[in-house]
Amino acid sequence: MTFFDELRRYDGFAFESFLDQVTDADIFRVLAKDHLTAMDYLRLLSPRAGEHLEAMAQRAHALTTRHFGHAVQLFTPLYLSNYCANSCVYCGFNVQNSLERRKLTLEEVDAEGREIAATGLKHILLLTGEHHAKSPASYMADCVRVLKRSFTSIAIEVYPLSQEDYSMLIEAGVDGLTIFQEVYDEPVYLELHPKGPKRDFRFRLEAPADLIQNAFIQALRADLQADLLQQQFPHGGRTGDDAVVDNGHAVAQRLHLTQQVGVQKDRHTGPPQPGNDLPHLLAAHRVQRGGGLVQKENLRVGQERAAQADALLHPLGVGTDLEFVLPG
Repeated sequence: MTFFDELRRYDGFAFESFLDQVTDADIFRVLAKDHLTAMDYLRLLSPRAGEHLEAMAQRAHALTTRHFGHAVQLFTPLYLSNYCANSCVYCGFNVQNSLERRKLTLEEVDAEGREIAATGLKHILLLTGEHHAKSPASYMADCVRVLKRSFTSIAIEVYPLSQEDYSMLIEAGVDGLTIFQEVYDEPVYLELHPKGPKRDFRFRLEAPADLIQNAFIQALRADLQADLLQQQFPHGGRTGDDAVVDNGHAVAQRLHLTQQVGVQKDRHTGPPQPGNDLPHLLAAHRVQRGGGLVQKENLRVGQERAAQADALLHPLGVGTDLEFVLPG
C-alpha cells in the first residue's frame, strides 16, 4: 500500500464532525500515551485541544529535548538552477514568468561552496527548479561531488526523482531529502499546478516512498557485504584485543559499517512500532563522505547528545511535510 492509497482511506471522512466531538478527556488521554495513532494526532488539532496548548507545548518540549538535545544547527540553501517546466501559480520560477534563466556551472558551484564553507557552515541544502533537461539528476550528482570537498552534510530539496536517480545521488554523497507537499486536497492541488510534471499528484505523493525503498535496498546490500566480510575475516586481519569492537563486527568497524550492521541485527527482532521505531530506523544512517556509513540521526538521539553539532536543520522553517535522512 502506498501513501496515495492511505490517503484515499480518508475520502469521505467526516473531519468536522470528528473534531467537534473531541473532549477534554480525549486530550488528556492522548497526552498521556507513549505512542500516538493518526486519530490521536487529529484530536490534537481539534478546537478543544486549543484549551490545552501549554500541556501540549510541555510534552513537545520534553520529546524535542530527548531526541535532539539542546543543539542548534545552521545550514544555508544553494540554488543550482531556476529553470522550471511547471506553471505553479504561487512560484516565481513559473515557466510562464519572464526572467533570466540560468544554472550554475560546476566551477561556480565550487566557488559558491567555498565561500559558504569559509563562514563555518558545514551543512548545505541544494535546490533547483524542475527541469529534467537543464538540471537532471546527473547534474545534481556532479554538484554534490564538488561540494563534498567543503561540507559534511549535503541535502537536496528538488523535484521527485526515479529510484535510479535517488540511488545515484545517495552514492554521490546526498544524506538528506526534503519534499514539499503544498496541499493534500487533490482538486485544490490541481488548481495550484495547472501545467507541468508537478501536476501529477500521485507521483508527487509517492516520491518519498520510492526514495526509502531504494535507500533500504542499499542499506541491506551493505549489511550483507559487511556480514560476508566478517565471516571471511573474523578478526579483520588483526589479533588480540585490538581485533574486538563493541558489537563484534571488526571488519564492519573498519569500513564504517558497524552501526549499519547493528540495525540489521535489530531488524529481525520484530516489526517496528508505529510512530516510534520506524522513524528512528529511517533516521539512523547516512552515506559518509568516502562511501562508508556512519550514524547520523535527523532525530539525532546519540550523536547529537555527544557532539550537538551535526544534524540537518529544518530546511526553510515553514511548509515542509516530509523530510528524511537516508539510510545509506
